[in-house]
Amino acid sequence: MKRRFCGLALTVLLLAPASAAHAATFGRPILDVPFVTTPEAVVTAMLKLAGTRPDDVVYDLGSGDGRIVIAAVRDFAVRRAVGVDLDPRRVSEARAAAAKAGLGDRVRFAQGDVFKFDFSPATVVTMYLSPRINRELRPRLSNLKPGTRIVSHSFLLGEWEPDKTVEVEEFHQIYLWVVPAQLAGHWSWDVGADHYTMELRQSFQKVTGTLHAAGREGPIADGSVTGDRLRFSVRLGETLIKFDGRLAGDSIAAALTGKATARIVARRAP
Repeated sequence: MKRRFCGLALTVLLLAPASAAHAATFGRPILDVPFVTTPEAVVTAMLKLAGTRPDDVVYDLGSGDGRIVIAAVRDFAVRRAVGVDLDPRRVSEARAAAAKAGLGDRVRFAQGDVFKFDFSPATVVTMYLSPRINRELRPRLSNLKPGTRIVSHSFLLGEWEPDKTVEVEEFHQIYLWVVPAQLAGHWSWDVGADHYTMELRQSFQKVTGTLHAAGREGPIADGSVTGDRLRFSVRLGETLIKFDGRLAGDSIAAALTGKATARIVARRAP
């Protein structure tokens, strides 16, 4: 289900409700977007941009003829790859191609609706869908496990800005997002006799807030979350403090660097 829009077709599809994916005409599903193949160079670039490695589980949403799923196993040796497509003809083609390539049970193709399909086991998600479908999938994508990499060909995820953009062959744009952990809230820790508290506000991978310590406070700058890793800087008086930590459950193990470096464990307030 590698897709691209043009002209009147784009206008009609953008106005169509998501339920159009569930309709059928003459026993065949009405596709939200037309089938357009992804060039092999783009397939390779998408999987490279995701940092695909052998321990990954790749899900391709709108898998079309199966080329991304097949390449993930054949060229990147992932342990498992799954494709889902609304069109049963594409699913049959993909299964035949996987059988011809001799990929065995490391590859699976399912006929189904990406809005209902469970892709939560993914560590890498690839897509070539549409602006509308991407936006409607965004809540599910942003709630995947922190660190899951999402790569989209041509289309963005609305207000969620990509972590990286790559152009392939001077025509194709591909975008990478790394699902951030959810860190908004109140946190606290101690360094010697000093008690620190911070309030974090989060919009996707961007973090703002305020750090308080020993009667001083400062706004958090350059705050970002990549997977489970939180980094920011803040100035308390004359001291510039840098925070670099990783989330584990309801705590963040971090290095706090200022006049000296301290190892701390920040705990989330109930």
